[in-house]
Amino acid sequence: MATVDEGRSYLDVLGFESDLSDILGAAVEVVPRGPVGLAPREAGPEGSPRETRRAGAHTVIRYAEWHMGPDHSDEARPLYQLQCTACERESSAEEETPQDWAFAHVGRNPSHQHYREMITRFYRMTLVD
Repeated sequence: MATVDEGRSYLDVLGFESDLSDILGAAVEVVPRGPVGLAPREAGPEGSPRETRRAGAHTVIRYAEWHMGPDHSDEARPLYQLQCTACERESSAEEETPQDWAFAHVGRNPSHQHYREMITRFYRMTLVD
């Protein structure tokens, strides 16, 4: 849970956001408000007066609606692989086509005749306005 650490003057803001989001089932943001006012003058270096500012924050709580859909960016192209069901070795997604790997694999291991296709697709979450 979010707590104020003893001897310190700050709140564990990230923990607070996470805890409150879990409890409410809503997106929670802590937004800095900027200076709240001036603190009393404190002695600075060698006794010179200096002003310090206190900053505050308020919490914005809102329900958020999200949409999940396929990621069509160039970096998120689907990855295709084949896996041998006899030894569970897999084709490499970067080196060669899965079919080329499977033909080479069965050529080295004639009894390994069954393969599983594995497709990895990427999805993106988008906040609905």
